[in-house]
Amino acid sequence: MRKLLPLLVVLILTAPALGVDRLEIPHGSSPTIDGAFQLEEWEDGVLVEFTAAHGEASILVYVKHDDDYLYAGFEYPDYPDGELLLPEVLIDPNNEKSELWSADDWWFHVSAQNCDGQGGYGDYNRCGRTRSGWLGRPNFLPGSRSVPLDAIEIRISLELADLALGTPFGLALTLEAWPARRADTGHPGRRSRVRRHGGRPS
Repeated sequence: MRKLLPLLVVLILTAPALGVDRLEIPHGSSPTIDGAFQLEEWEDGVLVEFTAAHGEASILVYVKHDDDYLYAGFEYPDYPDGELLLPEVLIDPNNEKSELWSADDWWFHVSAQNCDGQGGYGDYNRCGRTRSGWLGRPNFLPGSRSVPLDAIEIRISLELADLALGTPFGLALTLEAWPARRADTGHPGRRSRVRRHGGRPS
């Protein structure tokens, strides 16, 4: 029997499009988090699809869990050349739906390094290729030395994020693009491709 991890709405842009306010995250196999996206490792997850803000490409995100980790596989094979997409996972463990960050809310970001923070968004002082309790791959360097990427895989410890099987929580999946066309994200050199609801999971 498959275990389900409830996910209360929270897939930014996708929930309204799907006409639902709750999705069930299935219990699945444990994928290898190496950035070499293999569909057979992810097809037992729930698939969320949305269109990038500029409308030029579809973004696919597969989400699932096992007994120890929450997994998110971002795939964007048709994204235009010249930009890198930086995925982020935002978690509201208690599903508080507040527009303000709570002390227990988590932010996870994958780019040249893996960055995370609890109780706030965008603390780039908490970064490293290896972070305790979670992993994002591949890492890459912005700029001309980067290789084209069409997928990034993330694994987050349920214990780290204070998530329990069978308990609803808030989750947001976002992407930012590099390099920037200077826009409104508050991050110099970056532009948001997926709008956030209040800048946090709802």
